[in-house]
Amino acid sequence: MLEEKNGKVMQSSKIFPTPFFLAAAFIMIIFGASWGTMFLWQLRGVENFTSLNLFAINAHGQAQIYGWVGLMIMGIFSSFLPKYFGKDPIDSYWQYLMIGFMLLGVTMNLVSSIGLPSLFYANLGNGAIVISVLIFLANVTPLLFATKSPAHLFLYTAFFSFVLSALYSFWHHGKTFLAVGEKALLAQVATYQAPLRDLQVHGTALFAVFAFLLCIHRNAKSRRLNLSWVLLTCALVGEISLFLAYRVSQNHVIAAFLPLAWILLFVGTLLFVLELKPVGMFFRTALAWLILSELMLMILPLYGYFSHIPFSHAYYGAIRHAATVGFASLSLIGITVHLYYPMGVSQFSGWFFLLNIGCFFRVVLQILTDWHPIGFSYIAMSGMIEMVGVGLWCVEVFKGFALKARRVVS
Repeated sequence: MLEEKNGKVMQSSKIFPTPFFLAAAFIMIIFGASWGTMFLWQLRGVENFTSLNLFAINAHGQAQIYGWVGLMIMGIFSSFLPKYFGKDPIDSYWQYLMIGFMLLGVTMNLVSSIGLPSLFYANLGNGAIVISVLIFLANVTPLLFATKSPAHLFLYTAFFSFVLSALYSFWHHGKTFLAVGEKALLAQVATYQAPLRDLQVHGTALFAVFAFLLCIHRNAKSRRLNLSWVLLTCALVGEISLFLAYRVSQNHVIAAFLPLAWILLFVGTLLFVLELKPVGMFFRTALAWLILSELMLMILPLYGYFSHIPFSHAYYGAIRHAATVGFASLSLIGITVHLYYPMGVSQFSGWFFLLNIGCFFRVVLQILTDWHPIGFSYIAMSGMIEMVGVGLWCVEVFKGFALKARRVVS
């Protein structure tokens, strides 16, 4: 059992999931930050987000969502949950299977996007991701049924969204490869990609981070937290079902109700934050990015009205970036710092500011591209800043691993 003090679980260097971190950090640097920056450089010449290769963009997104966020969630909860519930840790054999299948999946998705799109490699990649997620679910589910905690509702929702999004992704990306003609391809993406991102970000990442925050605050029990879960769950179901109903029926009246789901999302997040009052620079900053992305979602109709753009890929992409990099990535780094801090990782290093500065400029410049082409000229710099920040963070944590190894040897 983890050590406790004043009702909170204390940090322990023994529970940091080293293999998962190494794999996730590799994917984040190579397939995430570096590849993403390359896409931003391509925009300098074409000045159009829709001109980028759709299959390559999807492979990049898969690497970010499952290879980075997914592996970190698997590693954190594979190592943290057993000790939190006083159970034996998940066998390393299963952990390496999760990592192996996830790496295979990300690699095959990359292969499928190079040159002529390949349905075979895409199915192989997405199938491997599904297997990895199912292995994870099979190992953590018994822990959830073994005992109860305030985090259970959030954990159930996070893990259910994780599996559902992997299955949904397998189907959706397969359909994009089977689409005949540009019109059919755009129809598939325009209808089904946004709900997939909602499942991945507002379902898996949001609920997983909130569950962890509840886990490290064992005494966090209140009706507000339960109400927060209800509102967030209703918001997730609402934004997915309403968007699909709107796209399938082409009834714009249904789309008018989408802001209600986004308002529920915002209120649910505020209730959680105000009740739990999470401490730590990383969590506070990450939650600020989440709230900003939710505010941007709520004013999406107004943005379309004033910009005279029915659907702005730039503005919507800025919302997603604030949620995935600003919230999800910073939260995961915050969790690793919480578990890893005794080994010497600083919470106030320069890379923390680089990540936030890079994310800020990415969001601002991406929105600016709707109003002035100068945004395309400098948007790649934001990616480079984020890439340097991620790289410096990895170097600092690798030093911590080396320090720990030397201490063990000595």
